[in-house]
Amino acid sequence: MNSKVRNKVLSQQCREIIASVLEFMQKEATDGVTIPIDKVQECVSAATGVSLSSIRRVKKEVRNIKEHVAVSFPKPKRTNIKTKVALDGFDQGLLRRTIINYHITEKRIPTLRCIHRKMRDVAN
Repeated sequence: MNSKVRNKVLSQQCREIIASVLEFMQKEATDGVTIPIDKVQECVSAATGVSLSSIRRVKKEVRNIKEHVAVSFPKPKRTNIKTKVALDGFDQGLLRRTIINYHITEKRIPTLRCIHRKMRDVAN
C-alpha cells in the first residue's frame, strides 16, 4: 500500500485524528465490534472523532471530484488588520506631491511599499 503522506510532516489535527483512530481500533479489538460494519459513516465518525455531518460533506466532495464536478473549498480567512489614519490637509498634500514626484523622477508606477519608504524618509 502506497502512502500519500510519506516524508511529509503531519499537522497537529492530523495527529489527533490518527490517535483517535488508533484508540477506536484498540477498543474494537478488546471489546468486540461496538458499531456494526454496515454503518460505515457512523463507524468513521466514531473512529476519527469528526462529526457525522463533516463525514457526509467530505464524502460528497470526494464523489464530486470523482465525477469531475467543481468542488468549492473554503477561502482562507484574512488576518489583515485595517487601520484608518486621519490626514489633515497638509499631510494629504505632502502625500499627493510625493506620489506625483515619485512617478516623475523614478519613471515607474509607485507602490505602497515605495511610497511608505519615501514618506518615512521625509519624516526623518
